[in-house]
Amino acid sequence: MHRIIYISTAADGLTDAGVADIVATAERDNPANQLTGFLLYNQRNFLQMLEGPRDRIGSLMRRIISDERHHGIVMMVDEEIAARSCADWQMRWIRLSLDMGRRSEELQTSLPVLSPGATQIVRNFALLS
Repeated sequence: MHRIIYISTAADGLTDAGVADIVATAERDNPANQLTGFLLYNQRNFLQMLEGPRDRIGSLMRRIISDERHHGIVMMVDEEIAARSCADWQMRWIRLSLDMGRRSEELQTSLPVLSPGATQIVRNFALLS
């Protein structure tokens, strides 16, 4: 089992409806590819975590890299894992409040248990505005 976390910058003009389309496609396609994960979006940047077989993640990442709805992809975590952190999430959109004071609480209630390093990356991302 494998996990990646990457960040990227949204293309200019991307709307919440566009993000909803990304999530809907992932919810539809990920089960057949044995992939699970979540997506955070702060109106400017994405952070996505994917878990599943290494080859399936690699295949999806090739498509993600060519997707024009974002750019500047930076891989933050690329690790083998013993078990999934979010086995029941084909793709969950964790919406971050525009209120910076509420984001930590939102993550506390929404985020699955991750490795300490992965958790810190997600928390740091949530502090970006």
